[in-house]
Amino acid sequence: MFAVLDQGLISGSNFLLGIQLARRLHPASYGAYAVAFSVFSLLLVVDQSMVLEPMSVFGGSKYGGAVRRYVGQLLRYQVLLGSACLSLLLIATAGVYMVRQPGELTLALLGMGIATPSILLLYFTRRAVYLEYRSNAAAGGALLYCALLFSALWLLDQTGFLSPFTCFLDMGAAALATSLLLLIWIRPKLVRVHGEPEFRIAHEHWRYGRWALGSSVFAWISWNAWYTIVGSLSGLAGTGALKALMNLAMPVIQSCAALSLLVLPHTARIVQVEGVRGAKRQAILVGVLFAAAAAAYWLVVLAWHDPVIAFLYSGRYEEIAVCLPWLALASIASAGTVGPVSALRALEKPSAVCVAFFVSSLAGLAVGLPATRAYGVRGATAAILVSCVAALGIVVSMLARDSQSMRQSCAPEIPEAVLQ
Repeated sequence: MFAVLDQGLISGSNFLLGIQLARRLHPASYGAYAVAFSVFSLLLVVDQSMVLEPMSVFGGSKYGGAVRRYVGQLLRYQVLLGSACLSLLLIATAGVYMVRQPGELTLALLGMGIATPSILLLYFTRRAVYLEYRSNAAAGGALLYCALLFSALWLLDQTGFLSPFTCFLDMGAAALATSLLLLIWIRPKLVRVHGEPEFRIAHEHWRYGRWALGSSVFAWISWNAWYTIVGSLSGLAGTGALKALMNLAMPVIQSCAALSLLVLPHTARIVQVEGVRGAKRQAILVGVLFAAAAAAYWLVVLAWHDPVIAFLYSGRYEEIAVCLPWLALASIASAGTVGPVSALRALEKPSAVCVAFFVSSLAGLAVGLPATRAYGVRGATAAILVSCVAALGIVVSMLARDSQSMRQSCAPEIPEAVLQ
């Protein structure tokens, strides 16, 4: 219950923040926020792949007897990663300033750069408390973060200082306060894990996370790269419209991401007991259930899309309604990939997942670049649909091929074992 509450509060805060900014900001300002947030989501993907996901695996197994020392060493890596992100983002902000001169995008990137180390630290501390089964602490931290975030957001709105820059500063301050509280709760020991070489943990995290990083980056391209592409081809107002459109898909995307944290270990246990046949059955079950849930959500949204858009955006962004059916199909296909992707990972085939998302992102770019140049947001939506459908088809075919090859490889051994 606390784990679901934790995930719901963080995902819900991002969704509500996007809706509130879409209602209050000018479309160009909202487009600048969307571009900056898409860059942040890429940095978060790197952090999750290289630090957070391996920490959940090794912290519960290999380093289970020295959790606080392990978290303390990872905390040093997390601070180094946050500092590197800050430096890169400040350089990128200076480059944008030289090209575009002062503007909303420059300030949004600057605010996002300042806030990124604190927000990444919040994700780190929230994941670390799960190593000792303190999901109640994670939920409490998420609740505190939401309270601080929206209280300051209300003050910024009332005083007229609300902008992408101040919004990111608000996120960073709320994340830093919450992270410090969680660190007091965790009490990490900033000493090296006994018996481990200095860079052993870093090497283990790299070996585990490199394929996850590749697949996550390619998945990010399929969904988030279009904010920058639309902004460069159609202006920041077009990026704002795309972000307003994507907000409607966020409940499906974030729900799938949260529930996949439960699906993956369950699928791994099924693979251990039943082998590839159980993995295939679980992939079909999860894929169908997730796609059906996404379809049910979109049936409601599509049936009431006019009042929904009017309510969420106060009469703005009515032009995005024409893209909703395509986005619905894309998110349904994306939800359907959760089952096959979890099965491939449970079968220790992360490279296959990486290849699938790489090919699907290339397909989306091949279709989307000319389509976006010609049709703007509609072209970007078509590209997202192509990427999601391609990813679903590839992972399903890979899982079917692996199932068939494993059955064939096992077939000669069965009669031989019986004869012996």
